[in-house]
Amino acid sequence: MNDEVSNCDDIKNRDEAIACRFLQSLNMGAVKHEPDGNVTPDFRLDGRIGVEVRRLNQNYVYPDGERHGYENVAIRMWHRMRNLLATFGPSINGESWYVFMEFRRPLEWNSLKDEVVKQLDQFKRASSRANAKLKFGEKFEVDLERAGKDTGNFFQLIGSADGDPLGAVLAEVERNLRFCIEEKAAKVAPVLGRYDEWWLVLVNYVDINMEAEDYKGFTMESDPPLAHPFRRIFLVDFGNADKWFEITVPSVF
Repeated sequence: MNDEVSNCDDIKNRDEAIACRFLQSLNMGAVKHEPDGNVTPDFRLDGRIGVEVRRLNQNYVYPDGERHGYENVAIRMWHRMRNLLATFGPSINGESWYVFMEFRRPLEWNSLKDEVVKQLDQFKRASSRANAKLKFGEKFEVDLERAGKDTGNFFQLIGSADGDPLGAVLAEVERNLRFCIEEKAAKVAPVLGRYDEWWLVLVNYVDINMEAEDYKGFTMESDPPLAHPFRRIFLVDFGNADKWFEITVPSVF
């Protein structure tokens, strides 16, 4: 059996492809993607190490405890708004309007949608139009600016801003490490005995400018203490698999 991944670029999951290139760069033995099928672990290294991979992202925790990645919520809002704007049809005599939205969580889109449609429709039907800011409650607003060209659509979504405040980058890294490590620790618990040791590779989307000095001596403060089985935990730059750091996360496992 060929135990080597022939081409990391063949892996469809982008984060796992990045992790694959990182693992191969270590030159520690054969790297096998999904060695046991589409189940834990994501990789086997050197025939004895189980490696799990996850995106280290910023998470928003809703009041009921449900957790969503910031980028997932933003992407969902982008698709919703883009699809809604498309219903307003083409430009009028070459007139198009750029749309920039800002939102905060939790955002109840279903309760806002009708009002968004109403105000945008009123704007489109007005006899004269000027740049405007439309507000929908306390957590969603839209800026409208006359486009300098015909975009083909009357409304053209060009950007969005996440209005939820974030802490310093390393503080956000540490806060979200806990979410990710706890999640992966629970996932590997039923199959720990299959491998001699376990690693965790986290593709870093929180700190997009990873610098060695920032992580020199980085040790996560585990309060409350974390229970995890990972012998080694790595942060890998999402844009460069050759840029990575091993971090210390104390465990009471």
